[in-house]
Amino acid sequence: MTTKNDTLQTIPDLFESRWSKSEVDSAITGFLDFIRGICEKRYPSKREHDRVLKTERQALGVQALDAIIASIDTSALSPFQKFLFWLSDWWYYNPQIR
Repeated sequence: MTTKNDTLQTIPDLFESRWSKSEVDSAITGFLDFIRGICEKRYPSKREHDRVLKTERQALGVQALDAIIASIDTSALSPFQKFLFWLSDWWYYNPQIR
């Protein structure tokens, strides 16, 4: 008899049998590129924010984001775990980004 717990334990295996490592890496890269496209450096006040051109705010935001991404080591994670990590709200809870 298959239990709910047995079914949940097969999800990573099913995921990894359907999606190759390169497909997972490509999805993660696409998501991170999306985040890069919308991020901006934040300033403590609207006045300071308005002093800096949007393109410069975006460039500074991407620079900071890339430094944070480079500092996160997911090499020990399986493709399924990487997928769950990177496509979760990790950036929302990261104090360097907030």
